[in-house]
Amino acid sequence: PKRPMSAFLMYAQKKRKSLQKEHPTMSNADISRLLGEIWHKADEDEKKPFLEREEKERKVYRAKMESWKADQKVAAAMATPAARPKANAARTFYQPEMREEPSTSHDKSGAEISFC
Repeated sequence: PKRPMSAFLMYAQKKRKSLQKEHPTMSNADISRLLGEIWHKADEDEKKPFLEREEKERKVYRAKMESWKADQKVAAAMATPAARPKANAARTFYQPEMREEPSTSHDKSGAEISFC
């Protein structure tokens, strides 16, 4: 699920076009700075609808994330053994502590040599 916008981003989205019309020569970066200053100085009554909307959207997001995480756990549990990653064969072969020592071996003539 996609994360919801912050209250400030919702506010900026709503106010940006009107500020661009008021200040047509301002760059986008300057408009963004101005939006930040206006948001910082805004009183709680002006911020309230954006903060409430953010809280509602975050609750929906959290619920969707919990559902998604549960689905991922189920999918992982149901994965077939063939789909699971295989052990690193090279590590098993080349690291002495991971390798089993042979109990028997053969010499050049093919005769079996036993290690006791």
